[in-house]
Amino acid sequence: MSDRRFIYDHTGTKIKEIVVHDAENFTVLTRENMDAGLEYVKQRRELVDKKAHYREVAWIPDSVFAQAVTEGRVHDKKYWARWLNDADNRAFRIDGGYISGREGRG
Repeated sequence: MSDRRFIYDHTGTKIKEIVVHDAENFTVLTRENMDAGLEYVKQRRELVDKKAHYREVAWIPDSVFAQAVTEGRVHDKKYWARWLNDADNRAFRIDGGYISGREGRG
C-alpha cells in the first residue's frame, strides 16, 4: 500500500500535512515559507525600542517551536537562550542583544 497524504491546514505561508504510511504509522509535516518570516524580522528591527523594558527579541519559526514541544523544551529558558544566541539563527533576531536565559519569570 502506498502512502496517503492529507493537507489539514494551509494558513498564509504554512502548509501542514499528514502522511499515512499504514494503519499504525503516520508522519506530520509542516512546510513554512521562511521569506515571509524573515521579512517580518527585517521590518520589526527598524521599529525596536532597545530601551523598552519588554520587547520582542526574535521570530521563532513554527518548525523550531514544534521541535521544542516534541523535546519538552518549550519552557526551558537556557535552551531558548542557546538557540537565540547561536550565530546560525542570527537572521531570526529582532533585537540584536545577548540573551542570558535568565530573563522573565518562572
